[in-house]
Amino acid sequence: MKLFQFQPINKNTLQNLVLKKIWASNPITFNDPFEFVMRANYRVTRDGKVEYLTQDAQTLLNEIKDWASKFGVTCFSECEDDVSQWSHYSSSHTGMCLTFEMANPLPENLFKVNYQLAFPDITENFETDFLEYLITKGKCWRHEKEQRLIFKEGIGHYDYPGILSEITFGCRSSKTDIESVIKICDNIFETEVAISKMSVDPNSFFLSKATIFRKRGDPVPKYWIES
Repeated sequence: MKLFQFQPINKNTLQNLVLKKIWASNPITFNDPFEFVMRANYRVTRDGKVEYLTQDAQTLLNEIKDWASKFGVTCFSECEDDVSQWSHYSSSHTGMCLTFEMANPLPENLFKVNYQLAFPDITENFETDFLEYLITKGKCWRHEKEQRLIFKEGIGHYDYPGILSEITFGCRSSKTDIESVIKICDNIFETEVAISKMSVDPNSFFLSKATIFRKRGDPVPKYWIES
C-alpha cells in the first residue's frame, strides 16, 4: 500500500530528508479548528440531541485534551493528486509529496481517520475516547482520505514507516528547491528514488504527473526548472 505525505520545501523538511525521518507534531496544533474542541458543559449526540455534561464527563474531556498534547502525530493521505492538499500542505503547490511503500504488516500505530458530522460521544472508556478524538474529523475533510501515525513518545523525528519510493514536486516548485531535493536524494539514499512533477492539466481542473527515469547525478528536464 502507498501513502502520501504533502510537505513544503524548507529548512526543516530538507533536514528530515537528510535524516531519513518523518516529523510527528503535537496534534493540538493542527490546522483544523474543530479538532479537540471540547464543549464545556454540553454536547450534541449523533442523533442531534443536546445533552448537558456531568462533572465527570467534563473532567474526562479535559483529561483527553491534556493527554493528546503529550502525543506525536504525523499525517498521510491515500491520494497524491488532490488539488486542495497540494494547496494547503505544500505551500500552494510549491512543495513536494513523499510516496511511501508501507511496510507489511502495517504499523500498529497507523489509523484511518473517521469523518463524521458530530464530535465523538463520550463514554466511560478513557483510551477509546482519546483515540476517537485523535482520528475523528468533520466530513468536509473526507476528500483527504487521511491516515495517521500516532506516537506515544511525543513529538519528534521517527523512522520512515516504509520505503521512500518517490518524490513528486508541485506544479509551482522552484528550480532551486527541485535541485536541492534531488541533490539530497543522490547523496543520501542508497536506492534510487523516483522523481516526478505535477503540472496543470490543460483541459480540466485536475493535476497531471510526469515521472522521469534518471540515474544518480542526471539533470532534470529543463522545462521542469525554467524560471
